[in-house]
Amino acid sequence: MKISEVENKLDQRVIITGEIKSLKFHENGHIFMRVKDETGEIKVVIFKNVVKGLGEELACIEPNKSLSIVGRVKSIEASQS
Repeated sequence: MKISEVENKLDQRVIITGEIKSLKFHENGHIFMRVKDETGEIKVVIFKNVVKGLGEELACIEPNKSLSIVGRVKSIEASQS
């Protein structure tokens, strides 16, 4: 799914593919990132209980890497123009 299509998917499971544009490993165990594709950008949180289960896949999470994310849309913010 393209990032621009996510706005219609509140509380639904989605799969997006994009490039990590910013990344923060928080001290509480969560990972915060911005992911971008050719249609837009989205903020993503990977909660610590999921991070613990990533194993070797955790090493693949770094800026400018492409990845696919499966998750649920929990909030939608209008972009500032």
